Amino acid sequence: RDKLTYGTHYTFTYNGVEGDYVDAKTYRNAITITGIGTYTGMFNTDYVIAPRDLSDNGITVTATDLDYNTNEQNVSVTVKYGNNTIPAANYTFTPTTVTEAGLYDVTVTAVENSNLVGSRTVVLKVTKALDGTYASDFTVSPDPIPTQTETGNEIKPVIVVKDKDRVMTS
Repeated sequence: RDKLTYGTHYTFTYNGVEGDYVDAKTYRNAITITGIGTYTGMFNTDYVIAPRDLSDNGITVTATDLDYNTNEQNVSVTVKYGNNTIPAANYTFTPTTVTEAGLYDVTVTAVENSNLVGSRTVVLKVTKALDGTYASDFTVSPDPIPTQTETGNEIKPVIVVKDKDRVMTS
């Protein structure tokens, strides 16, 4: 027997509109296959999109690092598959806030009946300055650094970094 060829022996259509087949679920009677010529009849079949596991190598989970500022801060998490950001409605994460400097395990867990399954843990870093200060104490002058005119030689503007009233040195 010859191999059946699309357009010669049969056709098929998706029974939805553009963009319908995105979410993980079973789409009932989603595809209709219709015979052509001596191949008669019509058949409807289901179409399944399975959820993606958070442990999949194609999934990236990022917790945005923070600078310590003595206040409670909200944790921010992004989940992507390739270049596509997965909507936050598909997952939860803990902790949702942090206060102290240090490393935190942030666990991202799929919401039941969403486009994801499973969980993944990533590290969030809250950084405190080495001398006990925090980023909001620093000032840089001049601010902005003035435009320099080309001289044919290397130009390095003088920059002063202060921690409150203390001038920092390198």
